[in-house]
Amino acid sequence: MVSKGRTPVGAVRRLWELEIARSGADTEALEFVLYVYKIDIHLNPKVGRDHCLPRQRWVIVTHGNNQKHYLDGALPVRTGRPTSVEGKSKDSAFYIRLLWRLANKDRRARRIHLILDNASVHFSKKTRLALAQLGRRFVPPYCP
Repeated sequence: MVSKGRTPVGAVRRLWELEIARSGADTEALEFVLYVYKIDIHLNPKVGRDHCLPRQRWVIVTHGNNQKHYLDGALPVRTGRPTSVEGKSKDSAFYIRLLWRLANKDRRARRIHLILDNASVHFSKKTRLALAQLGRRFVPPYCP
């Protein structure tokens, strides 16, 4: 039960655990905290509306079709050295590739805490199956 204006006890405890792992105070536990980020790269983006004087128009020369590329990465709080993957679409398989890369990079980690947004690929069925295969706890419980 949560009363009005109070933070759930579990959420406070979880934030405290993440703060300890982030600060490096719990180095023997080998827990890593990473911020997950996404970048969309459009090589020929759509040109939107713009204002010009009456009886004039802008001429913008573009060539080719728009090519989209995506970058999904994780930035460690302690070291600041990002790990990333790139691809042509933002689906669960794309995010799972990042999880596998992180698992292979930090093999000694007991737990890897990812600070995420609420994108559906982070909690899809495919992602949960991949997390079960990895046997590590990557995605923390929801905490506002």
